[in-house]
Amino acid sequence: MWLTFFAPVCAWAQDTDQLANEYLHLPGVQQMMGEMFSPEVMEAQFAASLPADLLVSSETLTKIGALKQTLTPKIIEILQE
Repeated sequence: MWLTFFAPVCAWAQDTDQLANEYLHLPGVQQMMGEMFSPEVMEAQFAASLPADLLVSSETLTKIGALKQTLTPKIIEILQE
C-alpha cells in the first residue's frame, strides 16, 4: 500500500530533478549565469557593499572578483538541489 502512494511521489521528484538539470544547462541560462557570476560582476557587487568611505584599490577588487567567481560551481550545485 505504501509503495503505491510513494511511487508517484518518487517519480515526480526524479522528473523535477531532471527538469531542473535540463533548465540549468539551457544555453540562455548558461549565458545568464556566466554573466551574473563573472569576475567583473562579482567585483562590482562587492564594491557596492562597502562603506562609501572605505577605499579599496582596483587591483584588490579584481582579485576579490576573481576569487568570488570560484564559487560559481558551488552556486550551480545548490541551484540543482
